[in-house]
Amino acid sequence: MHPSIKPIAGVMVAAITSVLAPHEPSRAHSLVAGKRTGVLTASMKRVLRRACVAAAVVVTAAWTCPATAVDEPTHSPQIVELSVTPSADDIATAKERLRQGDLVRLTGKALGSVSQIGGIVLSNTRGASTSGPVPGRTSSARSTPLIRHTIGLRKSRSGVVHQLEIFTSAESKHPQTRPREAFARWVKDQRALSAKAGDAAPSQAWTPLFNITLIAESEVTPNETQSTVNVYRLVETNDANDWYMVLTDASLLPDYQGCVFGFAPNLFCGWYNQSRSIQISLSGGTLIDHGPTGTVTSSTVGFSIGGSLSPAGPGFSGNYSQTWTQPAVTTTDTSNATIAAWNEAFTGPAPLFDPPPPITSTSGFLSHQGAIFSTPEGTTSISIPVQISTTWAFNGTLDGLDHTFLDTLELSTTINTGPPFFAVVPSSLSIAPGGTATVRVTALIPNSPDGFSWTIATNHPATWLSVPSPGPFSESRDIPVTVAAGTANGLTGTLTIDSMPAFAAPSVEGGPLLVNITVGTPSPPLLPPAGVLLAGGEVSGLAITNQANVYDVATQQIVPVANMTTPRLGHTATLLANGDILIAGGCTDQAPSFSCIATATAEIYHPAASAFTAV
Repeated sequence: MHPSIKPIAGVMVAAITSVLAPHEPSRAHSLVAGKRTGVLTASMKRVLRRACVAAAVVVTAAWTCPATAVDEPTHSPQIVELSVTPSADDIATAKERLRQGDLVRLTGKALGSVSQIGGIVLSNTRGASTSGPVPGRTSSARSTPLIRHTIGLRKSRSGVVHQLEIFTSAESKHPQTRPREAFARWVKDQRALSAKAGDAAPSQAWTPLFNITLIAESEVTPNETQSTVNVYRLVETNDANDWYMVLTDASLLPDYQGCVFGFAPNLFCGWYNQSRSIQISLSGGTLIDHGPTGTVTSSTVGFSIGGSLSPAGPGFSGNYSQTWTQPAVTTTDTSNATIAAWNEAFTGPAPLFDPPPPITSTSGFLSHQGAIFSTPEGTTSISIPVQISTTWAFNGTLDGLDHTFLDTLELSTTINTGPPFFAVVPSSLSIAPGGTATVRVTALIPNSPDGFSWTIATNHPATWLSVPSPGPFSESRDIPVTVAAGTANGLTGTLTIDSMPAFAAPSVEGGPLLVNITVGTPSPPLLPPAGVLLAGGEVSGLAITNQANVYDVATQQIVPVANMTTPRLGHTATLLANGDILIAGGCTDQAPSFSCIATATAEIYHPAASAFTAV
């Protein structure tokens, strides 16, 4: 039991499932249910408030810690943890806490709710843990697929959603402890980013599109690999090409047990980092810059990319630089015209293991990679395959024979995204004096939960035309536009809607979006796009999306609408008598063998609100 929580007349509150203390991120304190669980008395609530103050995590179906109660003095993000199928209230609470900047952790049956909470589609990451005979653990070589164990989410102040996915083997010897420890390390990194505003793009020249951290752990050893992938698009006005930058921060952590050297009958040394390969590509794209380059054997490594690009905006530079140290590591650039690729070779032990491997081989090691690709102007979707293979080694003289045991983790994922979609309807409005009309601004990044920043302004010197707020905003929304009472008919004005910074979406490369306003007979009210609903499907590499669009018959344009609550492929869509559309069943994921992982869930699309609700 958490020390700040005391029994109330022998009764505990069953709604709370676990509490994690801030200083003990890997220890769960279970609260045992009592007999009386239907009502929270005033005294119970006082105890819960004290628990909220002391705890970093409070998970509950009937009680949510007040935001002010869990905020640390440093405003460090707190953790909301879900491990069972959440209720609608749980989902709403988690979404709000995520919006406020807190962290969300999902495990077990709660994994299926990630789309409803974070607006994200689970990555199509696949992986395998391959081990030879391991002393004291396995007697033969084996390869087992990796499964998704934990998802972590945090939304930054700039609207970027940091997504974590932890993978373990189905036969892991530590199915709970190691994922929780890995999550605790990610939390520490996220709190550090939040504290120093480290969520921003490398510069205003780059618009963030996607961020994901992948952690995988070996089946039979605690060896671990972690990679963070960030995708950005260049802010530019070029009418021939678009440019995308992909950055990876790749780390690995061996289960180093030390070295026993000399002439003893049973010598050993390991596990230690042996090698790693990293590949990044962009389907249909051309690699124009990357780093590091060549063969690097020096202790200090660095690269600069993007300096030759010409982004739009005052004083903007597309340059990105990174440096790190890697003594006793050799990095070899094996890139070609379409693939950025590197091999890293680590130094092993000397004969008879004296001296042992250097520290870069026996402890956590972090390196960085960057690649910039160009695509033809007008490309509306991109796929970025990323492949990482890591091998650790264990040397030993066992029973008089020399052995080298290998442990390999392979991860592959494909990031599907595209340039920001930024549009406004209608392009002109007539508003009566004293009246109000609505303009609808759609601002999103395909297949990404990240926000897209924009502003709105009236460029008429008079005060008769107004909007409630100029922004900035980071999501799609309807904006009421008001003409002051007593304004003369026939006056005209303009709304200016622009990305922040300017030129950050294809639709505003030639200038901001404009809505012409005329004072006079009111225009018909703005209606949702009417036509054909296009929802879900497979995007690339087994990934199933929850993205939805409507083909607007009137404008003959495809207009993005809110995402479905669940990614689906092969589902049904039934038009109901009231005009809503019932979406049911389908596959929410696919196994590596392309077999469907089906769902029995359903949701309804409401055309009037351009939104989905789960049923």
